Amino acid sequence: MTDKLNQIINKATIAVTSVEKGNQYIPGECNIGLAEREKRRVSALMGGMFAFSWPFLCYVFALPVFYKIFVIIPAIIGLVSLFDYRQQFSAYFGLTNQYDFSPNGARTKVLDKVSQEKDQNKAFNTVIISLGVSFAYTLLVILLF
Repeated sequence: MTDKLNQIINKATIAVTSVEKGNQYIPGECNIGLAEREKRRVSALMGGMFAFSWPFLCYVFALPVFYKIFVIIPAIIGLVSLFDYRQQFSAYFGLTNQYDFSPNGARTKVLDKVSQEKDQNKAFNTVIISLGVSFAYTLLVILLF
């Protein structure tokens, strides 16, 4: 069962490839390693699946508009996770001044103020773009379904 799920995830994300930046911290560009990227990939897929299936379920069961608004939650989760995966940069880690390249999840604090500022700017941009796209998607769902 797990192997089948991994095959499906690998096939679904084959188009989502990115240039490897290595396994080192680069302020404002790279703050997560392979283990964290895999978590982001799975989160992006799950968020995307819920974001695209929720409007269908609302349509099939004729749910009121109030329930359609909730599509914004998985859309935000899916988009932030997708950006994190593609950019090898965690918005959460950027906002909390951390990075993680270990396979066991040992996070390290960023101490340099310039690096913290670069990380926070990149994380803020990622969150704002994700919120904007998710809001637009939610409006489309409300208007079309």
